[in-house]
Amino acid sequence: MSAAFKQEKEIVRLAGGLCENGEIMTPEALNIISAGILDLLLMAMQAIALIIGLGAVAGFAIYLIGVSWLCLTNRSLLLLFLIALTASVALAQTPLSVEDYVHRGVARFAKGDVDGAIADFSMAIDLAPRFAESYFSRGAARYHEGATEEAIADLTQAIEIHPGYATAYVNRGNVRKARGETDGAFADYSRAIQLDPRLAYAYNNRGIIQFIREDFDLAIADYDAAIKLAPRLAEAYNNRGGAWQAKGDLCRSLADYNMAIAINPRFAVAYENRGLVRLLQGQDAEAEKDFADYLALEKVIKPALEEMIKVAKSQRASMKARCQNGFVTPH
Repeated sequence: MSAAFKQEKEIVRLAGGLCENGEIMTPEALNIISAGILDLLLMAMQAIALIIGLGAVAGFAIYLIGVSWLCLTNRSLLLLFLIALTASVALAQTPLSVEDYVHRGVARFAKGDVDGAIADFSMAIDLAPRFAESYFSRGAARYHEGATEEAIADLTQAIEIHPGYATAYVNRGNVRKARGETDGAFADYSRAIQLDPRLAYAYNNRGIIQFIREDFDLAIADYDAAIKLAPRLAEAYNNRGGAWQAKGDLCRSLADYNMAIAINPRFAVAYENRGLVRLLQGQDAEAEKDFADYLALEKVIKPALEEMIKVAKSQRASMKARCQNGFVTPH
């Protein structure tokens, strides 16, 4: 006698005991369903279980659980029970789709499991090599890991599959900016804006490239566009504050840093920037508080900040005016 058959007999014995011990209702008393139909159900459950990889014994067990429950209920509930149970097991065994892998990868990435996310995105690519979102997502994960060449390759593939993928251009521009490839980054941001003029981050990030090129007016124009599209985008206010500061307009610079901090009180670099502007204006006490907040949030090396403070103090002697609540007052 095979081990599987022994298992089936034991399950039958237990199920039969349940029926025999049911003092209120028994299968004989109720005459619910014929033996022939039960046999058909048994074969169906075993067949389905075999198809989904559970094995005949598991299918037989599913069937017997239903039969045992039948001792205390009725034929309709039995049928529903067997169908629902088998369907739920089948669903649990169904292979993941491309979208499932991408969604799970995004969830893993959000939890900090970058390697697991990349594995999921790679599985999605294996299943559907022409699904642009898989490459887009893997490119973002690879950039997070510092694999910039691989990230660019993935984002480029996403763009080749879907030439109108504006956010893929933004992300590729981000990678190129991080690599110091300012011309490539500028081209990507500009293309993203052409494809979707509503992308605030595309304007903000292109503004950073304009700032690096010292085209401060063009940078401010891009930051203005970003703020118009996303009035709560703290990064755009902070960046515009830097452009105004570079142009020597400390009043507008201070106003933008104030707004950035009001939107995001944990925006560390905005405290640093505001502190430097306040220092240039001779507001030492306020500047020291900003620097303390910056150090508390950023945990940076203090000597680096001290060097910037030293430079700012040497510059402020040439400043002819300072800002007070947004107005220029004599220094």
